[in-house]
Amino acid sequence: MVRKAIKKIKRQTARVLVKQRMKIKKISAEIDKKRRKRLSSFLLIVAAVLLIVPGVLCLRHKYLTERLSVDEVSENQELFSLANVIYRHYIGYGDYCKKKGVLLQNYPATFFQTYNPELLAFGKKVRAHGFTPDKILSKTKKEFAGISEMSIRREFNQLIQKRFQDKTGKVIQTEENLCTFIDENPTVWMEKHTEALAPLKTLIQSDSH
Repeated sequence: MVRKAIKKIKRQTARVLVKQRMKIKKISAEIDKKRRKRLSSFLLIVAAVLLIVPGVLCLRHKYLTERLSVDEVSENQELFSLANVIYRHYIGYGDYCKKKGVLLQNYPATFFQTYNPELLAFGKKVRAHGFTPDKILSKTKKEFAGISEMSIRREFNQLIQKRFQDKTGKVIQTEENLCTFIDENPTVWMEKHTEALAPLKTLIQSDSH
């Protein structure tokens, strides 16, 4: 009888221990599941922040600065190249010569009249891309005025070194005299830059088709 009682107690004790172990394992699995769920939620939040915040900051920066981004300019390199050509002749030479004490009045006006059809085609093209001619030229001046000035200075120095002559055969020896020559002989100066101005002719030709 005693032995049977002891065996019964042992069996009951074993059952209790097994149930306790199973209960512990079940609790641990539920806790682990909850922890994983919390971790997944945290990672999703972090990922959303990393994706959304930079985009919001970028849009905010673009809105505040109200300027063309480098990406927007690079979308159409042809437009920007044409803008550089127009800027050089319509604005660049005038700005450079003004620093030399010579005000160009005839040359910018003659350039505008001579290339008016090409300038209209340029305006039509930039508007099709959501820009305006004034905004493109302003952007060009803001970003490349320094480079344009250095290029004009180099051009003037080379002409002076090569003893460039006016219509009478007189050698032009200073930048000031060269500026005066440009304003007095706008057609001659544009003919000298026929190759550089060729893209404008190509623009109107393509626009007419």
